[in-house]
Order: sequence, then C-alpha cells, then structure tokens
Amino acid sequence: MENFPAVRYIYQANQGVSAARNTGIRVAQGDYLIFLDADDILSPNVVETQVATLDNNPNLDISLCLALMIFFTPDSKFSTFIYPPKADNFDLHLCCGNINAIHSFCIRKGKLDLVGLFQEQMSYLEDYELWLRCAEIDLSFSLNFLTAVFYRQHADSSIRTTPKQLEKSVQLRQQLSHFLETKPDFPKIGKLSAWLAHLTGCLKVIKGCPLDNKIWISFWREARKAFYAVRANSSSFDVGETKFVEYYTLEAINALQVLESERPDLLQSCQNMSMTLAKLIPWYHHSIDELKQSIRMKKSNIICNDQTMRKTAHDAIIWLHNEFLKE
Repeated sequence: MENFPAVRYIYQANQGVSAARNTGIRVAQGDYLIFLDADDILSPNVVETQVATLDNNPNLDISLCLALMIFFTPDSKFSTFIYPPKADNFDLHLCCGNINAIHSFCIRKGKLDLVGLFQEQMSYLEDYELWLRCAEIDLSFSLNFLTAVFYRQHADSSIRTTPKQLEKSVQLRQQLSHFLETKPDFPKIGKLSAWLAHLTGCLKVIKGCPLDNKIWISFWREARKAFYAVRANSSSFDVGETKFVEYYTLEAINALQVLESERPDLLQSCQNMSMTLAKLIPWYHHSIDELKQSIRMKKSNIICNDQTMRKTAHDAIIWLHNEFLKE
C-alpha cells in the first residue's frame, strides 16, 4: 500500500462478510464508519459529505446518502437505477425491509458500543439486521442529498436465495416481531403501520420462496401473525399514521394478489386477508388499475422528491461515465 500511506490493509482468512467488517470496526481509529464491498463504488465526495453531515448534526447517529444500482449488460453497456429514498420514519420502513445499500450508511463508531457488531453467523441480510437493532434502540437516521454511492450488478450475476438464507430471513422476521411486541415505542409512528409494513415484507418474501422449500410455511405463519396484529390494532390509530397505514395497506393487498395467483392453495386465505385490509381504506374499490395508481400516489407522499437529490444523482452518473467507466 505504498501509494496510499493513509490506508491500513489487514488480512484474515475468509470468515464471511460480517467477520471481515467486525475486524475492521475493532481496529478502526476514527469516529465514523462506512462499509464498502469489493464490487461497489463511492463517488468522490461521499466520505467528505457524510462526515460533514454528522459533524454538523451532533444529535444525528447515522447518515444515509443516495444509492444507485448500475446494471451491466453483456455488451458492457450499463444503465442506472436510483433506490427511492424514504423521507423520514426510517424505523417504520425497516419493518418492511432494508432501506438502502450498506455503503450508503455512515454511522458514528461509538454507537456500535451500544448496538453491538454484525452477527458473524449471518452472511445474508446482516446489514439489515444491524440497522434494525439501531432503530430498536432509537438511534437517529437522516438523509444526505449531496452525494451518492453505486451498487454494481452484472447480467451474469447470480441472485439465488438459498434455503440457508431463507432460514436467516425467517429468524430476522421473528426478531422483528419480538421488537414490535415488546418495545412500546418501536417504531415511533405507531404499531398499526408497523405491523402492516411487517406483513408486506413477509408476503414479498413468501412470493419468492421456492414451492418445494418448506421454509415458506414459517414465513406464512409470521405473515398471519402480523395480520392478526393488524386486526388487533386497527380499531384506533393516530392521525399521524394515516399516510403510512394507507400506503402499506395497499402494498400488502398488492402482495396478496400476486401471491394468490402463484399459490392457489392460499387463494382463500389471501382473499380473506385482502377483504379485511381493504376496510382500512374504504375509498379503495378493489380495482387492479386503481390499486396500482393508488400505490404510486401514496408512495410519492413518503418518498423524497427533492431537486437536490435529482441533481446529485445526475452528477454522480456523469462522473461514473466519464471517470470510472471511460474506455
């Protein structure tokens, strides 16, 4: 590393991504942590703006910047897709699924003394599990619009969820249920929207489970548990939850419609769930076209729609094309 004297290189035998990150955390001497995998890219000002965001906001624990996926085609051309960032209520949205790519996060190193390190037995969803624990102890998240990171995916990339990974995903969903049942203030916005988000996340995973894999039964049990919790909390909720209740109700109904078309054995259960959930949004009249349009409209209320974000994404893509991917 003679050309980069400020860089400290540490070698260890392959023990998985979580062990590697934990080794880096233990030897890190700075105040902030950013995690970067070999196939990912930071645009030039990521570290500078992430650190400045935390320096200028002492009460902020975690800064997220924009994340863009780069998809390479077989002819080496590429396209980009921006992960739509949520505007706020990150603890709620984590009840549905991970909220951004791992290298878009910058966290104060000292906060990991409270949260703990990555779970070394996990090599799948390990970052999602860490952010859930951060949200569970009420660490504060905020968006940094001034920079972007890139996640690379090639046409021949293998994205196959193994039974072991599905098992870890079930365990994570069960951990989330435990948080929702035992933590009165998690998430802060309210329990109804949280259980709806959790239900949506479960249904989306079930949809992708191989039919010959029995782990889907565990997901289905967790989904039904979330559904019953939704029913128990549906009689009253704070008006501040309304937009999230509407959005995640629509997302859950959409996921149920997809699931019932793929799993005829679950048809009646899915339809019964959909009918019950639809009572939360009486203006919805069961039209598929209306459902898709309503999801887009409601999503626009919780996704950031900011000029600075669009300019940052545009400038980052130009830099990527001109400096990183130039022939």
